Amino acid sequence: MNYTEAVRLVKQGDENGFNFLYEETYKSKYYLALKYMQNEEAAKDVLQDAYIQAFRKLDTLENPEKFASWLGIIVANMAKNALQKKNPMLFSEIVGEQEEEEFEYQIEDESIENQPEIAYSQRETQELVHELIDSLSEEQRMCILMFHIEGQSISEIAESLGCSENTVKSRLNYGRKNIKGKAEELQKKGYKLYGMAPVPFLLYLLKSEEHALAAQGVLETAGKAMASNIADKVAASGAQSTGANAGTASAGTAGAGTNAGGNVGTKMAAEAVKKGFIHTLAGKLTVAGVVCLVAAGTTAVVMNSQKSDKGSEQNAVVEEKSHTKEKDNKEVSPEETKTEEIETEKAVTDDQYPQLLEGELTKEQFQFALAYGPDSMKNGNISKKAISDLVFRIATDGERNQIGIAKTGTNGRGSDLYNLSEVNNFISVFTAHPFEEKDNDSMQRQKVVGDQLEIVIAEPADSQYAEILNATLKGDKLTVNYQVENVRIDEETGEDVSTVANRVAVLQKTETGKYRVMDVINEAKDAARKEAYKAALENIYVNHVFPNGTTCNYRDAQDLAESQFTILDIDGDGEEELIIRYVSGPMAGMREVIYSFSGGDVLMEEFSEFPPLVYYDNGFIRADASHNQGDDTDGWPYVMYQYMGESDSYKEVGSGVSGDGSIESYVGTGKEMDVPFLNLTEENIQSIQ
Repeated sequence: MNYTEAVRLVKQGDENGFNFLYEETYKSKYYLALKYMQNEEAAKDVLQDAYIQAFRKLDTLENPEKFASWLGIIVANMAKNALQKKNPMLFSEIVGEQEEEEFEYQIEDESIENQPEIAYSQRETQELVHELIDSLSEEQRMCILMFHIEGQSISEIAESLGCSENTVKSRLNYGRKNIKGKAEELQKKGYKLYGMAPVPFLLYLLKSEEHALAAQGVLETAGKAMASNIADKVAASGAQSTGANAGTASAGTAGAGTNAGGNVGTKMAAEAVKKGFIHTLAGKLTVAGVVCLVAAGTTAVVMNSQKSDKGSEQNAVVEEKSHTKEKDNKEVSPEETKTEEIETEKAVTDDQYPQLLEGELTKEQFQFALAYGPDSMKNGNISKKAISDLVFRIATDGERNQIGIAKTGTNGRGSDLYNLSEVNNFISVFTAHPFEEKDNDSMQRQKVVGDQLEIVIAEPADSQYAEILNATLKGDKLTVNYQVENVRIDEETGEDVSTVANRVAVLQKTETGKYRVMDVINEAKDAARKEAYKAALENIYVNHVFPNGTTCNYRDAQDLAESQFTILDIDGDGEEELIIRYVSGPMAGMREVIYSFSGGDVLMEEFSEFPPLVYYDNGFIRADASHNQGDDTDGWPYVMYQYMGESDSYKEVGSGVSGDGSIESYVGTGKEMDVPFLNLTEENIQSIQ
């Protein structure tokens, strides 16, 4: 759904439209209101009033896709009004505020291109935001936030604040100077700006703080509370209350007090009540009723809360037909049995995560693990690289996200030290294999030293944030639907680029009684991978070109069907690889290649050797020589390779001659795999699904 569709649904009284508009905007707008008002309760009041105004004035919005920015202007107006009530002199034109008749606001020093990740803890981030924001007057603060955060133009800001454009430019300029002065003062106290200009530095901190508050559920909690309060405020603002039994209000009652348009509003009210609007909007807070009033071209939403006897809960009352199942001795149908099984599925609450997850991770810790863990995974197979990447992020981003793992020291050689047991406990939600000293040879960025883990530190190129949308528990399976946002800085524009992907994590109960991730379902990536593999095979079949651009050594007399391919997770990293066994040509051109998917239409070559290769189930590959080289032996020469999980590649580990016992010395208990190859034909290529 997009904003255009949502606005259309709102005008039809459809709950889904209201839900979408609120859910898509309340977190960012509440954070913005917090920065305007510098007070939580005042920010909630401002945002609640803004939503009420927006829903009432929705018919005046010319471009529905600009709903978010339009709402931002309304939030700014409400904030200005609230601040002016405290101090009537605010936002008035003041002589001396403009030094020149035509003030030009320069922004050439505000590029954030190629800026590094900032290594501040959440507490430090909040302190810095507080210091920098407090250096601004309220007028300057609003102008800075409206211009740089909301992206409003000078003219839009001037219209909202009721002042001239030159005044806006002046406030932006003086605000920037104040931020610069405070930043220089903070640098003298030991804080680093990492080479960033002061305003981009503040903007980066604001974004980091917003993401941290979202990860902790602070914004969501406020959103739930506001959804309920919006109901009360709209009701008090002029809509006729339907009383304690609002959920069962008749169409006549809902339309009372309106003009001719009330008949339409009454119809919408009935539909909205029937559908139980704000079931999602208020985070499943129970609500007594919903009334949509459309009068004289205006749309409004009224939600009347009904307290329980204890006053601590709200109960949803939705006017629907109730079908009561009689408890008699009739035989239960299979359909009824299936329904009862589905009803045993239980929603997971925030406080249950430590009791359910391996490592006893909290919801916030698990969201961090999901953000930086594997983006796809099958059957519990996870590569060492994926674990290494997660541990690397524990070092670079963990403290800032307050995941509970603190640095214990440094080794003086560019590595930070962490408690090994704490790290192993954290990653146990993905793997049963802890870091041990025997793994040191296969790791590049981590090293076990006694009870410590050394982690090589570098500046990451992006940041990721995961938000659990919902989680359900049924028997031995825990299913978690979540969303991951990737944020990076565009090298050309210096602007933040954000992409969002939906994923599903499936966890299974282990022998400890806790749940561990076994599958990460990334439908978009899985589909893209299959399409990329299919295109690569088509290119070989039709154009005789390998994925790296080299031409196949193909002769027309050769049958391409002699060559083979397969798609499976051959290295156990949780993602399927494409293996091509190309033999349709002279011996010199024969090769067997393993490709992995890197995103887009790019394939990465993990391994290439003379075919056929022998695969072992513990990550080893044996490449037999093309011929015996005339050696006086009954055996056959070979080279042995081993999969290196951290680099997602194969490394030569030795060689020998078959029959001399050396193979077993390499592969140990590993068994030869029966790989299901298909002939390279058009029919088999098209069968890839």
